[in-house]
Amino acid sequence: MPIFLHGHLEHLIGNLAGQLYMGAGIEYGIGFWSFVFLYMITGIGGNLLSACLNPASYSVGASTAVFGLVGFLASYTVTNWQ
Repeated sequence: MPIFLHGHLEHLIGNLAGQLYMGAGIEYGIGFWSFVFLYMITGIGGNLLSACLNPASYSVGASTAVFGLVGFLASYTVTNWQ
């Protein structure tokens, strides 16, 4: 699974920073197992979409999972604005 691979150290640090920055608050709000499910679904789904859109390329990294966290946080903020 490409979400467990990284191209270089900067890529790994960038993904970890995004996960820690957004993931800690999201995990606190929805719980550990819901966060694991959200992270895995968005990571796998994003990589599958990437493979469908450009099948001739290789993908590494958890950027799709981090973008999934961004999408979840944005939708949660909009729907729970009060």
